[in-house]
Amino acid sequence: MSGFSLTYRLVQFDEASKHDKAFEKAINIYFNETAPEIRTDPDEIRRCRFNYSDKYHQNKIVQFGLFMDKEVIGFSRLAHFHLERVIFIDYVTISKEYRRWNTFYSFIDLMRGYVHQTGLMYDFIVTEIAYLSQDGTPALESRALVRKLKSQGFLVADYPYEQPQLGVHTPETQMRAWLLISPRREEVDGLPSATFKKIVNTTYCDHYLKWYELMLKKDDVEEYVKIINFLSEDLGKKLKKRTFVKLIRYRDVGGRHGF
Repeated sequence: MSGFSLTYRLVQFDEASKHDKAFEKAINIYFNETAPEIRTDPDEIRRCRFNYSDKYHQNKIVQFGLFMDKEVIGFSRLAHFHLERVIFIDYVTISKEYRRWNTFYSFIDLMRGYVHQTGLMYDFIVTEIAYLSQDGTPALESRALVRKLKSQGFLVADYPYEQPQLGVHTPETQMRAWLLISPRREEVDGLPSATFKKIVNTTYCDHYLKWYELMLKKDDVEEYVKIINFLSEDLGKKLKKRTFVKLIRYRDVGGRHGF
């Protein structure tokens, strides 16, 4: 009987990477497979590869290619915010023809493996899934992705989260989204409002704002600060009367959350 197996591996695209051609292919996969409403400019991703660590020494952004045997088939990014002890996973993209054989689950497992092997200190791993609609009804592909992440141990925050817009000239890219959180302590069913507020503000201020501080002109950065401040203030108002934010587990499906 003949055997059949697939080998997945994660390659880090750093400044000294010898995988420049693979990096460009991974960027193309991201560009072609990601909805325009949530797609970061590929030139910004290229600039980040060389500029981010020079400005933000305590934080770390790592960009990955997913390989199946010798073929690059996916792209992702991991941001580690040292002081806040938060890791943000972003851009998880797999080429359409390889979205089978549990490829997505292998991708997530490999990124978790990187976190553990490199000893990154964290309390929460976070990601966001946009509704990909402006009418408040999540797209089917967004719901499917949430279900996959929940089966991998991510919990959905019971909170009306707003994903910030991309830059200052595309207000249509701000939209409702799910915020998914994987706590280091697996038995967590919810978070104190103060802890949840810290996670969201880390996402807004460290993940989004610091990114655009690198990418935008000075006047545009000042405008983007106003956008982030508004979201942060709105967060504070919504949490003012809440002491606790529930985290919804895989078994808690259906109902108003639309999974």
